[in-house]
Amino acid sequence: MNKNKENIIVASLLIGGILVPLNSTMIAVALSSMASALNESLWMITWVVTIYFIVMAVLQPIAGKLGDLFGYRRLYLSGVVLFIIGSLGSGMSPNLELLIGSRALQAIGGALLTPNSTALLRLTLSEEKLSKTLGLFGLTSGLGAVLGPLVGGALIGIFDWHAIFLINLPLMVLSLVLSIVFIPKVNQEKLDKPLDFLGSILLAISIASLALLSKSESTGSMTGYAVFFAIALLLFFLREKKAKDPIIKLSLFKNSVFTAANLSVAISNFVMYAILLIIPLLMASQFQISETISGLFLSLFSISLSVSSFIGGRIHQRLGARKLVSYSFIGLVVVNMGFSLGIIISSWPLILIFLIIGGIAIGIAMPSMQMAYLSAVDPNMSGSASGIFSTFRYLGGIASSVLITVMSGFQYLFLLFAAVSLFGIVISRLYNRLEVNAMRHE
Repeated sequence: MNKNKENIIVASLLIGGILVPLNSTMIAVALSSMASALNESLWMITWVVTIYFIVMAVLQPIAGKLGDLFGYRRLYLSGVVLFIIGSLGSGMSPNLELLIGSRALQAIGGALLTPNSTALLRLTLSEEKLSKTLGLFGLTSGLGAVLGPLVGGALIGIFDWHAIFLINLPLMVLSLVLSIVFIPKVNQEKLDKPLDFLGSILLAISIASLALLSKSESTGSMTGYAVFFAIALLLFFLREKKAKDPIIKLSLFKNSVFTAANLSVAISNFVMYAILLIIPLLMASQFQISETISGLFLSLFSISLSVSSFIGGRIHQRLGARKLVSYSFIGLVVVNMGFSLGIIISSWPLILIFLIIGGIAIGIAMPSMQMAYLSAVDPNMSGSASGIFSTFRYLGGIASSVLITVMSGFQYLFLLFAAVSLFGIVISRLYNRLEVNAMRHE
């Protein structure tokens, strides 16, 4: 494949890579205007955000498995089409019910295209090009999340809240056309096995229960969702052990590199979401800094994360996953200790410095984690592996949200995150290039 065609393929996939996270954060600035326009309470309007989050978390492992079964190109294109339809429906919704339904359809499209775009990159790019491209994807997805509120605010100021959905249409149509024309029908050995519907349902219930647990405000609802989560998760594992072709093949976790990559991203996202959720609260309560200024601080965090992810993709081949992941978690230990020190001496500039360092620490290892889990599985299971990786990424964020709702004391929380990061350093020792290569050639 010539270089120009490779670049067009990457560009077409990058459009989806930036729009999915953009749509998860762009809507934050539109909630109040939506509530006013649709004559709904702000609490009810937040379901437009919650449904997107839950559907993305639930469907990504299933979407990756569907890609293994029916072809990554087909599933990716289906995801783009559904994202377009969901965006159009959201932008033209006259009431909350249709808006939530369209938003769910948009999330289904995002869940389909995310793991299958990674699988397509795995099958169409060289290993050196792949690591650099994953770093570029980290940069664009991070920028998408950062730019979301800024783009959303500008669109609402010029037009109204409908524009934050309708802006997706020309970009996703461009992605669809480029993908149809340039993404080849890759030589993928499709798995001729039925989808594990029961396992999929149990997995969906367990993840949805955990996501709703993080949104609960009363002890009763938290207890109910926790019980649902525990029962569904137990039944899911029992089902996967017996299923002929499970939705998540537990045997994959026998490979220490695959296990390390998934645990690493869960821990990394656990700390990242904790920082994103706690810093605005800390700045307001201890330093009387407004949410607007805190948002600018978090933008610096996200920018440093995005840029370091791009750099991490460039240096992965030279340093390897083991070193980069280890450096990442060492950095996070230092960062969380620095946050605790900033609280003790009441210095917001010190916290800001460590916030930027934290972004660098998290971003630098992200491409290596992605390269590790992809390299540890057969190419024909890239979709399933990508879905599992995305699930662990979401689980880290959900677990962080739950912890913050049940614990108090910023200093103690940061010390806990430092301890969790120490566990990440231990996990990084499981990365082993020889084992990855052996798995690839089995």
